[in-house]
Amino acid sequence: DQYLAYLEKGLAEHNFFYSYDCDITHTQQRLAKMRISSKENSNSNSNSNSLVFKNKHGLNWRQADTRFFWNRDIISDLVSCQADNWIVPFMNAHIESRPDCRIDDENFTLLFISRRSRFNQGCRFIKRGIDNEGNVANFVETEQMLLHKDGKINSYVQIRGSIPIIWQSHVHMKYAPEVAIEPNSKKSIECAALHVKSILDIYSDPQGRSGVLFVNLIDKKKEQGTLGEAFQQCIDEVKTMTSNRLHAVDYVWFDFHAETKKKGGWKNLGSLLPKVETIFNDQKHFAMNNDGNVISWQIGCIRTNCMDNLDRTNVIQSLFARRCILKQLNKLDDSNNNGGMDALNTPYIAFEKIYKTVWTNNANAISNYYAG
Repeated sequence: DQYLAYLEKGLAEHNFFYSYDCDITHTQQRLAKMRISSKENSNSNSNSNSLVFKNKHGLNWRQADTRFFWNRDIISDLVSCQADNWIVPFMNAHIESRPDCRIDDENFTLLFISRRSRFNQGCRFIKRGIDNEGNVANFVETEQMLLHKDGKINSYVQIRGSIPIIWQSHVHMKYAPEVAIEPNSKKSIECAALHVKSILDIYSDPQGRSGVLFVNLIDKKKEQGTLGEAFQQCIDEVKTMTSNRLHAVDYVWFDFHAETKKKGGWKNLGSLLPKVETIFNDQKHFAMNNDGNVISWQIGCIRTNCMDNLDRTNVIQSLFARRCILKQLNKLDDSNNNGGMDALNTPYIAFEKIYKTVWTNNANAISNYYAG
Protein backbone atom coordinates (compact mmCIF):
# COMPACT_ATOMS: atom_id res chain seq x y z
CA ASP A 1 0.00 0.00 0.00
CA GLN A 2 2.87 2.36 0.77
CA TYR A 3 4.42 1.80 -2.65
CA LEU A 4 1.06 2.39 -4.32
CA ALA A 5 0.74 5.61 -2.34
CA TYR A 6 4.17 6.72 -3.60
CA LEU A 7 3.13 5.90 -7.16
CA GLU A 8 -0.15 7.78 -6.87
CA LYS A 9 1.63 10.78 -5.38
CA GLY A 10 4.17 10.82 -8.22
CA LEU A 11 1.46 10.58 -10.86
CA ALA A 12 -0.58 13.30 -9.17
CA GLU A 13 2.34 15.74 -9.10
CA HIS A 14 2.98 15.39 -12.84
CA ASN A 15 0.26 15.86 -15.39
CA PHE A 16 0.28 12.57 -17.26
CA PHE A 17 -2.19 12.21 -20.10
CA TYR A 18 -3.28 9.18 -22.08
CA SER A 19 -5.88 8.26 -24.65
CA TYR A 20 -7.31 4.87 -25.55
CA ASP A 21 -8.32 5.75 -29.09
CA CYS A 22 -6.10 8.64 -30.19
CA ASP A 23 -2.32 8.96 -30.34
CA ILE A 24 -1.73 12.19 -28.44
CA THR A 25 2.08 11.87 -28.66
CA HIS A 26 1.99 13.03 -32.29
CA THR A 27 1.11 16.34 -33.88
CA GLN A 28 -1.76 16.61 -36.32
CA GLN A 29 0.75 16.75 -39.16
CA ARG A 30 2.58 13.58 -38.11
CA LEU A 31 -0.75 11.78 -37.70
CA ALA A 32 -1.77 12.86 -41.21
CA LYS A 33 1.50 11.57 -42.64
CA MET A 34 1.03 8.27 -40.81
CA ARG A 35 -2.49 7.89 -42.22
CA ILE A 36 -1.23 8.54 -45.74
CA SER A 37 1.62 6.06 -45.27
CA SER A 38 -0.70 3.45 -43.80
CA LYS A 39 -3.12 3.83 -46.69
CA GLU A 40 -0.32 3.49 -49.23
CA ASN A 41 1.04 0.41 -47.47
CA SER A 42 -2.39 -1.24 -47.31
CA ASN A 43 -2.92 -0.59 -51.01
CA SER A 44 0.44 -2.10 -51.93
CA ASN A 45 0.28 -5.04 -49.52
CA SER A 46 -3.05 -6.64 -48.75
CA ASN A 47 -1.35 -8.87 -46.16
CA SER A 48 0.01 -5.94 -44.15
CA ASN A 49 0.43 -6.72 -40.44
CA SER A 50 0.18 -3.11 -39.31
CA LEU A 51 -2.70 -4.03 -36.97
CA VAL A 52 -0.72 -6.59 -34.98
CA PHE A 53 0.29 -4.21 -32.20
CA LYS A 54 -3.01 -2.43 -31.77
CA ASN A 55 -4.74 -2.77 -28.42
CA LYS A 56 -8.44 -3.51 -28.03
CA HIS A 57 -9.21 0.18 -28.43
CA GLY A 58 -7.54 0.31 -31.85
CA LEU A 59 -4.45 2.25 -30.72
CA ASN A 60 -1.13 1.12 -32.18
CA TRP A 61 1.16 1.90 -29.25
CA ARG A 62 4.31 1.11 -31.23
CA GLN A 63 3.67 4.14 -33.42
CA ALA A 64 3.77 6.51 -30.44
CA ASP A 65 6.52 9.13 -30.48
CA THR A 66 9.15 7.61 -28.19
CA ARG A 67 10.22 11.06 -26.97
CA PHE A 68 6.85 11.58 -25.31
CA PHE A 69 6.10 7.96 -24.36
CA TRP A 70 6.95 8.36 -20.68
CA ASN A 71 6.14 4.80 -19.56
CA ARG A 72 8.01 3.17 -22.46
CA ASP A 73 10.85 1.84 -20.30
CA ILE A 74 8.59 0.11 -17.79
CA ILE A 75 6.44 -1.91 -20.20
CA SER A 76 9.15 -4.33 -21.34
CA ASP A 77 7.48 -7.27 -19.58
CA LEU A 78 4.16 -6.46 -21.24
CA VAL A 79 5.89 -6.24 -24.61
CA SER A 80 7.70 -9.56 -24.17
CA CYS A 81 4.44 -11.38 -23.45
CA GLN A 82 2.58 -9.51 -26.22
CA ALA A 83 0.06 -8.02 -23.80
CA ASP A 84 -0.82 -5.23 -26.22
CA ASN A 85 -4.24 -4.63 -24.67
CA TRP A 86 -2.52 -3.46 -21.49
CA ILE A 87 -0.19 -0.98 -23.17
CA VAL A 88 -1.27 2.66 -23.32
CA PRO A 89 1.33 5.44 -23.71
CA PHE A 90 1.49 8.04 -20.93
CA MET A 91 2.60 11.56 -21.80
CA ASN A 92 3.72 14.37 -19.50
CA ALA A 93 2.22 17.53 -20.96
CA HIS A 94 0.18 20.66 -20.56
CA ILE A 95 -3.12 20.35 -22.40
CA GLU A 96 -5.85 22.97 -22.57
CA SER A 97 -8.98 23.24 -24.67
CA ARG A 98 -10.96 26.45 -25.15
CA PRO A 99 -14.19 25.94 -27.11
CA ASP A 100 -16.24 28.68 -28.75
CA CYS A 101 -13.42 31.04 -29.58
CA ARG A 102 -14.36 33.69 -32.10
CA ILE A 103 -12.50 36.03 -34.43
CA ASP A 104 -14.96 37.97 -36.57
CA ASP A 105 -17.10 35.29 -38.26
CA GLU A 106 -14.67 32.44 -37.49
CA ASN A 107 -15.78 30.18 -34.65
CA PHE A 108 -13.38 27.47 -33.43
CA THR A 109 -11.95 25.53 -30.51
CA LEU A 110 -8.41 26.39 -29.45
CA LEU A 111 -6.66 23.15 -28.49
CA PHE A 112 -3.22 23.55 -26.94
CA ILE A 113 -0.72 20.75 -26.21
CA SER A 114 2.84 21.11 -24.89
CA ARG A 115 4.55 17.71 -24.93
CA ARG A 116 7.60 17.25 -22.69
CA SER A 117 10.37 14.92 -23.78
CA ARG A 118 11.27 12.13 -21.36
CA PHE A 119 14.93 12.25 -22.38
CA ASN A 120 17.59 14.15 -20.40
CA GLN A 121 15.01 14.91 -17.73
CA GLY A 122 15.64 16.59 -14.39
CA CYS A 123 15.13 19.81 -12.45
CA ARG A 124 16.46 23.21 -13.44
CA PHE A 125 20.14 23.77 -12.54
CA ILE A 126 20.61 20.00 -12.20
CA LYS A 127 19.80 19.29 -15.84
CA ARG A 128 21.23 21.69 -18.39
CA GLY A 129 22.50 21.55 -21.94
CA ILE A 130 22.85 18.39 -23.99
CA ASP A 131 23.71 14.74 -23.41
CA ASN A 132 25.89 12.43 -25.50
CA GLU A 133 22.89 11.29 -27.57
CA GLY A 134 21.94 14.83 -28.59
CA ASN A 135 18.99 15.16 -26.19
CA VAL A 136 18.64 18.56 -24.54
CA ALA A 137 17.17 19.32 -21.14
CA ASN A 138 13.62 20.66 -20.92
CA PHE A 139 12.73 19.87 -24.52
CA VAL A 140 9.09 20.74 -25.19
CA GLU A 141 7.04 20.51 -28.38
CA THR A 142 4.11 22.95 -28.35
CA GLU A 143 1.25 22.50 -30.78
CA GLN A 144 -1.49 25.10 -31.13
CA MET A 145 -4.56 23.83 -32.97
CA LEU A 146 -7.68 25.51 -34.32
CA LEU A 147 -10.56 23.05 -34.60
CA HIS A 148 -13.22 24.58 -36.80
CA LYS A 149 -16.93 23.86 -36.67
CA ASP A 150 -16.88 22.46 -40.21
CA GLY A 151 -14.17 19.91 -39.32
CA LYS A 152 -11.21 21.79 -40.74
CA ILE A 153 -8.04 21.72 -38.63
CA ASN A 154 -5.19 24.22 -38.44
CA SER A 155 -2.03 23.47 -36.49
CA TYR A 156 1.20 25.26 -35.70
CA VAL A 157 4.17 23.65 -33.93
CA GLN A 158 7.14 25.20 -32.11
CA ILE A 159 9.84 23.64 -29.96
CA ARG A 160 11.99 24.76 -27.04
CA GLY A 161 14.98 23.24 -25.30
CA SER A 162 18.17 23.96 -23.41
CA ILE A 163 21.15 25.46 -25.26
CA PRO A 164 22.52 22.43 -27.14
CA ILE A 165 26.09 22.43 -25.91
CA ILE A 166 27.61 20.75 -22.86
CA TRP A 167 27.26 23.14 -19.93
CA GLN A 168 26.18 23.19 -16.30
CA SER A 169 25.22 25.66 -13.60
CA HIS A 170 26.15 24.02 -10.31
CA VAL A 171 23.89 24.98 -7.44
CA HIS A 172 25.42 26.93 -4.54
CA MET A 173 24.24 29.50 -2.00
CA LYS A 174 24.11 32.37 -4.48
CA TYR A 175 20.90 33.24 -6.31
CA ALA A 176 22.35 32.70 -9.80
CA PRO A 177 24.63 29.65 -10.08
CA GLU A 178 27.75 30.13 -12.17
CA VAL A 179 27.80 28.76 -15.70
CA ALA A 180 30.40 26.12 -16.49
CA ILE A 181 30.96 25.35 -20.18
CA GLU A 182 32.62 22.14 -21.36
CA PRO A 183 36.12 23.17 -22.51
CA ASN A 184 36.17 20.44 -25.16
CA SER A 185 34.24 22.30 -27.85
CA LYS A 186 34.64 19.40 -30.28
CA LYS A 187 32.54 17.18 -28.05
CA SER A 188 29.83 19.84 -27.79
CA ILE A 189 29.79 20.23 -31.56
CA GLU A 190 29.38 16.48 -32.05
CA CYS A 191 26.46 16.36 -29.62
CA ALA A 192 24.89 19.50 -31.12
CA ALA A 193 25.12 17.96 -34.59
CA LEU A 194 23.13 14.96 -33.35
CA HIS A 195 20.50 17.29 -31.92
CA VAL A 196 20.25 19.39 -35.06
CA LYS A 197 19.98 16.32 -37.29
CA SER A 198 17.25 14.91 -35.07
CA ILE A 199 15.05 18.02 -35.14
CA LEU A 200 15.67 18.50 -38.85
CA ASP A 201 14.51 14.93 -39.48
CA ILE A 202 11.31 15.56 -37.55
CA TYR A 203 10.45 19.19 -38.26
CA SER A 204 12.06 20.34 -41.50
CA ASP A 205 11.29 19.86 -45.16
CA PRO A 206 13.21 16.89 -46.64
CA GLN A 207 13.36 18.77 -49.94
CA GLY A 208 15.29 21.58 -48.29
CA ARG A 209 12.71 24.33 -48.79
CA SER A 210 12.87 25.26 -45.12
CA GLY A 211 14.57 24.15 -41.92
CA VAL A 212 14.88 25.08 -38.27
CA LEU A 213 15.33 28.59 -36.90
CA PHE A 214 17.18 28.85 -33.57
CA VAL A 215 16.05 31.89 -31.59
CA ASN A 216 18.37 32.55 -28.65
CA LEU A 217 16.99 34.99 -26.06
CA ILE A 218 19.74 35.10 -23.43
CA ASP A 219 21.67 38.24 -22.45
CA LYS A 220 24.65 39.36 -24.49
CA LYS A 221 26.73 40.18 -21.43
CA LYS A 222 28.48 38.47 -18.52
CA GLU A 223 28.08 34.70 -18.19
CA GLN A 224 25.05 34.53 -20.46
CA GLY A 225 27.01 36.39 -23.11
CA THR A 226 29.86 33.87 -22.90
CA LEU A 227 27.41 31.00 -23.13
CA GLY A 228 25.66 32.60 -26.09
CA GLU A 229 28.95 33.06 -27.94
CA ALA A 230 29.80 29.39 -27.39
CA PHE A 231 26.32 28.48 -28.66
CA GLN A 232 26.69 30.57 -31.80
CA GLN A 233 30.16 29.18 -32.53
CA CYS A 234 28.83 25.66 -32.11
CA ILE A 235 25.91 26.23 -34.50
CA ASP A 236 28.28 27.85 -37.02
CA GLU A 237 30.49 24.73 -36.88
CA VAL A 238 27.51 22.41 -37.26
CA LYS A 239 26.38 24.31 -40.35
CA THR A 240 29.74 23.73 -42.04
CA MET A 241 29.52 19.95 -41.78
CA THR A 242 29.18 17.83 -44.89
CA SER A 243 25.51 16.87 -44.64
CA ASN A 244 23.46 19.20 -46.82
CA ARG A 245 20.55 19.09 -44.39
CA LEU A 246 22.65 20.60 -41.64
CA HIS A 247 22.77 23.76 -43.76
CA ALA A 248 19.00 24.19 -43.23
CA VAL A 249 19.67 25.97 -39.93
CA ASP A 250 19.31 29.66 -39.13
CA TYR A 251 20.31 31.38 -35.90
CA VAL A 252 19.15 34.65 -34.35
CA TRP A 253 20.40 36.03 -31.03
CA PHE A 254 17.76 38.39 -29.67
CA ASP A 255 18.62 39.78 -26.24
CA PHE A 256 15.19 39.77 -24.58
CA HIS A 257 16.18 41.72 -21.47
CA ALA A 258 18.13 44.38 -23.37
CA GLU A 259 15.22 44.96 -25.74
CA THR A 260 12.61 45.30 -23.01
CA LYS A 261 14.80 47.74 -21.04
CA LYS A 262 14.87 50.17 -23.95
CA LYS A 263 12.34 52.95 -24.42
CA GLY A 264 9.15 51.24 -25.50
CA GLY A 265 9.56 48.32 -23.12
CA TRP A 266 7.74 45.13 -24.03
CA LYS A 267 6.58 46.53 -27.34
CA ASN A 268 10.19 46.25 -28.53
CA LEU A 269 9.76 42.49 -28.65
CA GLY A 270 7.81 43.02 -31.86
CA SER A 271 11.06 44.03 -33.57
CA LEU A 272 12.02 40.33 -33.68
CA LEU A 273 9.23 39.49 -36.11
CA PRO A 274 10.51 41.48 -39.12
CA LYS A 275 13.98 39.95 -38.60
CA VAL A 276 12.64 36.45 -39.21
CA GLU A 277 9.61 37.25 -41.38
CA THR A 278 10.87 35.45 -44.48
CA ILE A 279 11.83 32.31 -42.55
CA PHE A 280 8.51 32.33 -40.65
CA ASN A 281 6.53 32.53 -43.88
CA ASP A 282 8.64 29.85 -45.59
CA GLN A 283 8.00 27.40 -42.75
CA LYS A 284 4.23 27.65 -43.23
CA HIS A 285 1.70 25.80 -41.05
CA PHE A 286 -0.45 22.66 -41.19
CA ALA A 287 -4.02 22.78 -42.50
CA MET A 288 -6.42 19.95 -43.30
CA ASN A 289 -9.95 20.05 -44.69
CA ASN A 290 -12.80 18.10 -43.14
CA ASP A 291 -12.41 15.41 -45.81
CA GLY A 292 -8.86 14.67 -44.64
CA ASN A 293 -7.25 16.45 -47.56
CA VAL A 294 -4.11 18.32 -46.45
CA ILE A 295 -3.96 21.78 -48.00
CA SER A 296 -0.83 23.01 -46.22
CA TRP A 297 2.16 21.31 -44.60
CA GLN A 298 4.40 22.94 -42.02
CA ILE A 299 7.89 22.49 -43.49
CA GLY A 300 10.03 24.11 -40.81
CA CYS A 301 10.06 24.98 -37.15
CA ILE A 302 11.21 27.69 -34.75
CA ARG A 303 13.29 26.47 -31.80
CA THR A 304 13.41 29.03 -29.00
CA ASN A 305 15.57 29.06 -25.89
CA CYS A 306 16.61 31.26 -22.99
CA MET A 307 18.56 30.09 -19.94
CA ASP A 308 15.76 27.94 -18.52
CA ASN A 309 13.51 27.91 -21.62
CA LEU A 310 10.64 29.13 -19.48
CA ASP A 311 9.34 32.70 -19.20
CA ARG A 312 11.25 34.52 -21.95
CA THR A 313 10.81 31.57 -24.26
CA ASN A 314 7.09 31.38 -23.59
CA VAL A 315 6.56 35.07 -24.36
CA ILE A 316 8.36 34.88 -27.71
CA GLN A 317 6.66 31.65 -28.70
CA SER A 318 3.31 33.30 -28.02
CA LEU A 319 4.22 36.10 -30.47
CA PHE A 320 4.89 33.63 -33.27
CA ALA A 321 1.78 31.61 -32.42
CA ARG A 322 -0.44 34.70 -32.35
CA ARG A 323 0.88 35.74 -35.74
CA CYS A 324 0.23 32.27 -37.11
CA ILE A 325 -3.40 32.29 -35.96
CA LEU A 326 -3.98 35.57 -37.77
CA LYS A 327 -2.32 34.12 -40.84
CA GLN A 328 -4.38 30.91 -40.67
CA LEU A 329 -7.59 32.93 -40.46
CA ASN A 330 -6.52 35.36 -43.20
CA LYS A 331 -6.51 38.27 -40.76
CA LEU A 332 -2.91 39.24 -41.33
CA ASP A 333 -1.96 42.19 -43.52
CA ASP A 334 1.02 40.78 -45.45
CA SER A 335 1.94 44.23 -46.73
CA ASN A 336 3.06 45.24 -43.23
CA ASN A 337 5.86 43.49 -41.34
CA ASN A 338 3.90 43.72 -38.11
CA GLY A 339 0.61 42.76 -39.69
CA GLY A 340 -0.66 46.26 -39.01
CA MET A 341 -1.01 45.29 -35.36
CA ASP A 342 0.80 45.35 -32.04
CA ALA A 343 2.82 42.12 -31.82
CA LEU A 344 1.62 41.64 -28.24
CA ASN A 345 -2.09 42.03 -29.01
CA THR A 346 -4.84 41.60 -31.57
CA PRO A 347 -7.91 43.81 -32.01
CA TYR A 348 -10.10 40.83 -31.01
CA ILE A 349 -10.46 41.63 -27.30
CA ALA A 350 -12.45 38.58 -26.16
CA PHE A 351 -10.19 36.16 -28.00
CA GLU A 352 -7.05 37.96 -26.87
CA LYS A 353 -8.05 37.45 -23.25
CA ILE A 354 -8.45 33.72 -23.83
CA TYR A 355 -5.24 33.54 -25.81
CA LYS A 356 -3.12 35.24 -23.15
CA THR A 357 -4.64 33.05 -20.44
CA VAL A 358 -3.81 29.86 -22.33
CA TRP A 359 -0.20 30.88 -22.91
CA THR A 360 0.13 32.03 -19.29
CA ASN A 361 -1.16 28.65 -18.13
CA ASN A 362 1.38 26.97 -20.39
CA ALA A 363 4.20 29.05 -18.91
CA ASN A 364 3.15 28.16 -15.37
CA ALA A 365 2.81 24.46 -16.14
CA ILE A 366 6.19 24.09 -17.86
CA SER A 367 7.84 26.12 -15.09
CA ASN A 368 6.38 23.83 -12.44
CA TYR A 369 7.57 20.74 -14.29
CA TYR A 370 11.12 21.98 -14.78
CA ALA A 371 11.76 24.36 -11.88
CA GLY A 372 9.40 22.90 -9.28
